[in-house]
Amino acid sequence: MEKKQIEQIRMKAIRDFEVNRPYGLRINTKKRTISLFNRKCNLLGKSETGSIDTLPVEQYDIEDIPLSLGQEVKQSGEIVDLFFYSDETTPYTKTAINPEQLLNYNRRMFTLSALLGRKL
Repeated sequence: MEKKQIEQIRMKAIRDFEVNRPYGLRINTKKRTISLFNRKCNLLGKSETGSIDTLPVEQYDIEDIPLSLGQEVKQSGEIVDLFFYSDETTPYTKTAINPEQLLNYNRRMFTLSALLGRKL
């Protein structure tokens, strides 16, 4: 395979990961709702840049979601944002795939998938 083809495949993998896989989960502890979002702060599968504040929410028993699922947790009042990876811990970079970070991410997604009862 040519270097250019490999680079194109790598860039497609990065884009697909950022658009189709969860980057974070917003929990509203007062309303007892959640919203999953991608790296573009939009619904999974949407490549346009969005806003977490405008995402649709779904009711959920939030006590079932351990905050330890997030690599980073940000709390502001009744809003808790769990982030599953950061720029430093993303499994996909422009130069390589980090298998250790990918395994860590997939473990989080396996747990979250089981809790939410859906494929992520």
